[in-house]
Parts: sequence; C-alpha cells; structure tokens
Amino acid sequence: MADELPEVQPGQRITAEAWNAVVRRLNAAVGASGAVPVPNLFGKTLQEALTTLNSAGSRLGVGKIFDVFGKSIIDTDATMRAQIVLGQTPPSGAFVSAGSGVSLVIAAKAAPGTGPTSETPAIASYEPDPVPLDTILHIRGEHFTFPPSSNIVTIGGVRASEPDNRSDATNLYVLVPREIPGGPGAGEAAKELDLVIVTGSLAQVAGKVWVAPPSATPTPIIDGFVPSQRVDLEQNLIINGGGFGSDVGAVRVVFDPTEAPREAKPTSVVPTSISVTVPKDITGLTASRDQRPIHVVVHVNDVASPAKTIRIRKP
Repeated sequence: MADELPEVQPGQRITAEAWNAVVRRLNAAVGASGAVPVPNLFGKTLQEALTTLNSAGSRLGVGKIFDVFGKSIIDTDATMRAQIVLGQTPPSGAFVSAGSGVSLVIAAKAAPGTGPTSETPAIASYEPDPVPLDTILHIRGEHFTFPPSSNIVTIGGVRASEPDNRSDATNLYVLVPREIPGGPGAGEAAKELDLVIVTGSLAQVAGKVWVAPPSATPTPIIDGFVPSQRVDLEQNLIINGGGFGSDVGAVRVVFDPTEAPREAKPTSVVPTSISVTVPKDITGLTASRDQRPIHVVVHVNDVASPAKTIRIRKP
C-alpha cells in the first residue's frame, strides 16, 4: 500500500511538495483506472479530428457523426473531410474508458448547385499582425453574417470570444484566447496558427494568423455602464469592468471608434472603474432629443478592449 499523505491542519501552509504529491497520486489513479482524456476537437476539420481519434496513441474511437441539421455522416465520405467540427460528445477534458467513441457535429455542406457562392466568406487581412494572445484581433474580409455573434472564430483550435459590437459584414473584432495549445509562450517568437471562421449561414473559411506571446498589459474589459442604458452628451459616464489599471495618463476612452472616433480622457481611473465625460461633438446627434447607439472602447496603453454599446442622446 502506498504511504498515506499527511492531513493538512487548519492554518497550515500547503507546500509545493505536498501539492505535487497529491497531483502524482491523482495522475496515478487515473492511469490505473484506464481512463482516457478526451481531446479538444472543436474548430478542427473532420479530417484532423479523425486523424486524432484514429492515431495509435489515442486509445479512443470515432462515434457517430452528424452535420448541424442532424444528417448522419459516414466517416469515409471524403467530400465532408474539410468541414469544421462544431461540437463533440463527450466534451473535451472528460475521462472515458479506453476504446470509447467520440461523436462529432460538423458544419453542413452546401447542397449541390448552391455553392460556393458570392456569399462565401473571405479573409483579407489581420490587425495587429502578429497579434498577441489575450488581445483584440481585427479580421477584415467579406460576407460575415449578422448578428456578429453568429460568426464563430477559432484560433489554433480554440474558440475566440464572440465578435464584439463593432463587427459587421466586412469586419470581425474578437479577443484572442489567452492560452492556446501549441501557441507561443513568454519570451518565444510568434507562431503561425490556423484560424477558422464559420458564419451564421454555416459557410466557412480557413486561414493562418501569426500569434505572439501575451502583452505585459492585460486586455481591458467593459462589463457595463452607469447610467446603464442611455447617457447625454457632456454627462459623466462610469465604465465598469476590469484591467483598467490606475494610471489616468495611460487610459483613453474612444466613442464611435469605427465611424467618427471621439476620444475622451478619464477624470479618474481605478482597476475596475473609469469616470469620463461624454464628448459633446459625437456625430449624428444634431437636434434636441436625438439619440443613437454608440460603440465605446477603452485603450490602456496600446491595448484595446472589446467594444460595448450604449445609447447617447443630445439633451
């Protein structure tokens, strides 16, 4: 019998040695049980997923395969091998018995005579290039779908954030995941990773993007506003969120960043909140009581937040 691990008493410090002993026991227990971890197949092509599951060291099998309309797909159908995996059962990270099958849901293929069409999405460029992990990536292209959240972007097989409110048919703004298996670590050179977009119409496009280690400045995030729904020109606006720091000089708030940018300097900044006066010259508000939704972006040094929208009114 293995030696018993000592119990930890209240207030006692847990050392790295003690914690690692627990981790080793858990890993040994998983190995002894024959449990196999399920890999993350989301964002891979069906061909890549099948290769992973059928590899010699996988100890897993291929379960049932369906497209998003519920049509059963045969794994030997070469015409479906380029379709993107959008779901899997069991989920990644689960432990299953050796030989278990992993079932897949993949993007549908256009019916004969309907594609590719002029609605097939395309990628034109990226900004910044390379893009650091945990940073907003601007993807320029065409034929992205509305609403922006209907477009799914994966980088290195990991899903990025939903495209933010600035996104439209020719622009997607997504937050690159902070951790991507096979991505660059601190101090490493940028790496070229697969980028896949599946639109709301189930059309897909694949490309390559250079990804760099994360910036020393974390990406700021806007959670909400006070007032929450509408604010007047020249009124004080509180922006709640995170990653703002405490240096007023390092923070800029940009209103309407894609159409007619208006920049404002905060009056106060703490890590989770910014106080700023709404600029008086936002375009499109001419008559009293005019109002429209405006995108807001926070910049901390050179790192920008995803956009969030609030209605702004001319009093």
